Amino acid sequence: MIEKKRCTKCGEVKPLTDFHKDPRGFRTGREGSCKQCKAAYGRAHRKPHTKATRAKNLVAGKKYNDQLRNDVLAAYGGKCACCGESHPEFLAIDHINGGGEKHRRTVGYGHGVYLWLRKHNFPKDKFRLLCHNCNFATSRYKHCPHEKDGQSSVSPDGIGFKGHATPLSLCPAPEGDYSLQKETA
Repeated sequence: MIEKKRCTKCGEVKPLTDFHKDPRGFRTGREGSCKQCKAAYGRAHRKPHTKATRAKNLVAGKKYNDQLRNDVLAAYGGKCACCGESHPEFLAIDHINGGGEKHRRTVGYGHGVYLWLRKHNFPKDKFRLLCHNCNFATSRYKHCPHEKDGQSSVSPDGIGFKGHATPLSLCPAPEGDYSLQKETA
């Protein structure tokens, strides 16, 4: 069994443990250059390209993320399923039956959700596109004021908003004058 190997960069014969594993490595299953030579090459090659590469990758990444978001918005109709808002800046993916936080924890926030939706062919039975207002109202009040099925944000007893302990009409009026006029001395 082979226990030593010659580095293709420095030419030294070294033990196999001085070479990274590579299943494509001929006979030894190790890379051709030793760990030290590979590290030196990485440091020398990476340094002059760092800033230029970083800037290039940021531009490419933003373009990719924007395209992915546009694909998701287009797949779900490009407008709010409730009110029809179509400005992309105002639109968000809604988990129809809830569970969005749990889902985001497993697939990642933002970009991760978009990738998951694309991978699963944009399922329409569990997700929809809503504007941020409709999405918040649906989350907070369990329905959106835009819905035309007779529901409103007023609780069933007719006195106040769902989620509020005391209806505003039952709150006592504040004592004193709270007008914006300045006092004269």
